[in-house]
Order: sequence, then structure tokens, then C-alpha cells
Amino acid sequence: MKNIKSLFFSILFFGILNASAENIYFNFKDGTQGVYPVSEVRSITFTGSTMHLNKRDGSVISWDVNDIGHYNYNLATILQPVLSKNPEIKIYPNPSNRSVTINYTLTDPVKVVFEIWDISGNRVKQLIQNNSLPGSYMMNWDGNNDSGAAVSAGSYICSMTIGKETISRKITIINK
Repeated sequence: MKNIKSLFFSILFFGILNASAENIYFNFKDGTQGVYPVSEVRSITFTGSTMHLNKRDGSVISWDVNDIGHYNYNLATILQPVLSKNPEIKIYPNPSNRSVTINYTLTDPVKVVFEIWDISGNRVKQLIQNNSLPGSYMMNWDGNNDSGAAVSAGSYICSMTIGKETISRKITIINK
């Protein structure tokens, strides 16, 4: 638990950090408590002595800061760097004659799924599906589909689901 002065300092950093904690708890001086899932909070702003909790659905909840006694959240999970949400990913060579190398870095333990799709939306190959620990990883796609046959020259999409975030990158395979 922290006092309201610490709240203001911590909230300044809230907008640039990955909000992946489960809940923010506000304990009000009248004995009531507000519990807000961090995933539903877009930002927290101040106008004078009024604090505004701006939710992702467009609604706003406002309080006089003097009415808030304490607040609490899981500091270890709310103060994670943005990189855990947007991991560093490199795919090369691209375009490629056949195979490509995919390098990526994770800062948190997370479920990872990498798949290759054709431009018609058909899955060509699942490269990986597992729970990964923080670290740097490298994998290769040999240019083959799930059946082991070489794919045709053309554009493909590498879909990377890391935790709850999906990132897509275009891969171009050219003839030898």
C-alpha cells in the first residue's frame, strides 16, 4: 500500500509501461474499495485535484484525490518494460531463395506460437508452439510446408503470437 503522493509519481510512468498486472485497487477514506482490471484502463490523468481513470471502452471514472486513502497493485507485474509486449524480432534474409532465420528476444516467460500462412489465409507450417523463458532465440524455416514439400515462390505471412500479442511479418520466397 502506498500513499497518494506516491500514487501521483507512479501514475506518471503508467502510460509508458506495459500494464499487465491483473488489478489496480483504490481504498477510499469512506471504507469502500475500487478494483479495476489493468487491461481495461487506457490511462490515468489529473485535472487539478481530480483523478480520472480513463477506461478503454471510453468511459471515465473520476475522484477527488483527497478521497483516496491508499492504492495497491502488483508492482512486479505492472512495471514490465514495453519490450515484453513488443519483442524484438528479425527475419532474414528477406526476400529469400528458400529458408529464412527468425531471431527474437523475450523478456518474460510466455507462450509463443510461430506459424507461416499463405496470402489466401491457409496455414502452411507451424514452426513452434511452446512456453518459453526469457532469452534470445533463433529458429529457421526451411521453406517447406507441414507435409515437408517446398512452398512455391511468393509472399507468406509469419504470424507470431507471443502471450496475448500477435505480430505479423511478410516473408517473400523467390525462385532459385
